[in-house]
Amino acid sequence: MEKITEANIKGKGVLTVGSLAAPAAHHDVTYNLDVYQTVIRVPNMDDPNAAIGGLKEVRGRIAPVYFTGLNDVKLQLQDGRRMNLIVSDTGGAVVGGFDTP
Repeated sequence: MEKITEANIKGKGVLTVGSLAAPAAHHDVTYNLDVYQTVIRVPNMDDPNAAIGGLKEVRGRIAPVYFTGLNDVKLQLQDGRRMNLIVSDTGGAVVGGFDTP
């Protein structure tokens, strides 16, 4: 297995923090995210470079940072996609994955 970089996504978005117990707060942020995918190489006689795609992971940074460690955080990207993420440190490091429709 190996991880490959699938995309780099940069832009401006809206960070939403909320839970059932509290109203949502919205913050404008800029983001720089890398999308990685785990792949399993399965070479065969027809295609020696064949691979099966696995889990996708998103890592990167947001700015400004309003909080860290919360689990109920969503980022709406400039293109309309949304992702769940965790802001892991005060430098804006994030890890997450895209919402499925």
